Amino acid sequence: MRSKANQAGVNHKGKRPGSGGLLSVAGGSGCPYMNQQQLEKKLSSVTSELLREKGYICFPDVFIKLDYLTQADYEKWRRKRVPCLERVIKVNLSKINFIMRTVQRTSKNGGLKPSWTGYKSWGKGEKTWLRFSKSGKDAIEKACATHFLAKVVKNKKNNQTQSNAEKGLVD
Repeated sequence: MRSKANQAGVNHKGKRPGSGGLLSVAGGSGCPYMNQQQLEKKLSSVTSELLREKGYICFPDVFIKLDYLTQADYEKWRRKRVPCLERVIKVNLSKINFIMRTVQRTSKNGGLKPSWTGYKSWGKGEKTWLRFSKSGKDAIEKACATHFLAKVVKNKKNNQTQSNAEKGLVD
């Protein structure tokens, strides 16, 4: 038999799911309760937007656009006030993994060029390499630090360059 609190849709801390705490994200667009199909659709629009704006996709920007990472938390990580980025992303490791694999797969299928980018700390003092994951495993760190670049194609007639994103070849 369910308790009265549980019947009302309230968890053991007296809160409704999504009404605060680590998994609650303002704005609705970054709802951590999206199913994988909804998240893939959202990722498609987020990655297309990043390609148009910047010409590349990187994971911190994806998490910021999804509202799973705040700009303030990102900057704390860059200034070495947070030991690893994983700690301040507001969704669980399973969802982080799904997002990363989906972006990697769609970037490869879209003809984007993977490029490792080193992340060093900002601010005063020695500039140190930043960690993305709590474990610090090389494969995870390399995957997280990979940017996906729009390939530049040279137009022979006008000697102009145009990226895949500008041509609309990538979702």
